[in-house]
Amino acid sequence: MVSSQVRPWTYFEGGIVGHVGFADPFDDELRSIITQAVEGKGVLEGDNVRIHAKGTLVCMEGPQFSTRAESILYRSSPLSASVINMSCLPEAKLAREAELAYAMICMSTDYDSWHTTNETVTVEMVMGHMKANSANARNVVAAVLDELGREERGAVIRGEKWKGTATGMAASITGVEGRGKEAVERLRWLFEGCF
Repeated sequence: MVSSQVRPWTYFEGGIVGHVGFADPFDDELRSIITQAVEGKGVLEGDNVRIHAKGTLVCMEGPQFSTRAESILYRSSPLSASVINMSCLPEAKLAREAELAYAMICMSTDYDSWHTTNETVTVEMVMGHMKANSANARNVVAAVLDELGREERGAVIRGEKWKGTATGMAASITGVEGRGKEAVERLRWLFEGCF
């Protein structure tokens, strides 16, 4: 993931420091559950519609689309982006700080401007593809929710793998006397009983 920073990216500011690991932004177990659900018979409709469970995602700030130069850069080495989107950061970072399992389901709407044999990306093109994707989106959400509703998925739903990864670090880095009152109040609703 790559992005410029425009939107707020952290819960830990204003008097509480929390360094949270982010080497792998998505929860592998959750991604596996999603992949399994989406690969089920009859979930995806349409010619050549399939799931890509891994790759490199570049997140850019919108609302403007990429320039052709940016698009070509994102697809070239060392980035070799599989997907370029505008809606992954700060969500993935905030989910990690909140100790939540997080994964994305992206549906392609265009080739960005790197694909010189296609038209330049327009809002009309994107909206048309989004409308065409709507049936698959409904099917995917239903299949994923069915899979996540299974009793054995409880630990993933509760984010048990991530418990303590943010709160433990934040509690040990910033001493009680150095914690800003506003920061503590903001974090109390997220981490009840930790601050």
